[in-house]
Amino acid sequence: NEINRLVITSTILKRAGQGRLPLLPAALETVAAARKGQLEPPASDGPLVDMRQRIWQAKRLFHVVGVTFVQALGEKAKDQMAVMAQQESLGWMSDIVMEIYAMESMMLRTQKVIDTKGEEKSALPVALMNYHADRASRNIPAAAENVITSTAEPTAAAALLRVTAQLNPHRPLNLRDTGRQIARAVLDSNGELPV
Repeated sequence: NEINRLVITSTILKRAGQGRLPLLPAALETVAAARKGQLEPPASDGPLVDMRQRIWQAKRLFHVVGVTFVQALGEKAKDQMAVMAQQESLGWMSDIVMEIYAMESMMLRTQKVIDTKGEEKSALPVALMNYHADRASRNIPAAAENVITSTAEPTAAAALLRVTAQLNPHRPLNLRDTGRQIARAVLDSNGELPV
């Protein structure tokens, strides 16, 4: 599994380097918008607006981290072996990608339940989604900070950390009450998760 973690990010960076994935333009746009104080997620509506915004922020955070990593490598970024030698940073970036994937997957599944059962009968899937998103949105900024402080020069790292603070997808959640809501639903259904 550790090898898969390294492959995730190296594949993304390789495609960005080939021009198949516009990572650099997206990151530059994100940093410019953050410096101008104009970092706003696209407008959306519905019961999962907050989750969409969190995912948007997490993706922009990955843009900044990915470009920071590539710029730190310089010409070595084209050498697959040099990239793979940065295992810690690749692992942290893969953690970000996996957390984003899990958050987006949970959001889409929850939206499907809401569309099928209605918002009132979807409290448990929403609670499960929020419970996981709380953990994920704590891990993403920590991994981003690890990559930035490991690859950027101290002055640049400080500036980038100010940008990433604007992109932090974490929202405080009462984990105790949400966890109890989930546990109550499981206990009420004889150990099954009624989703």
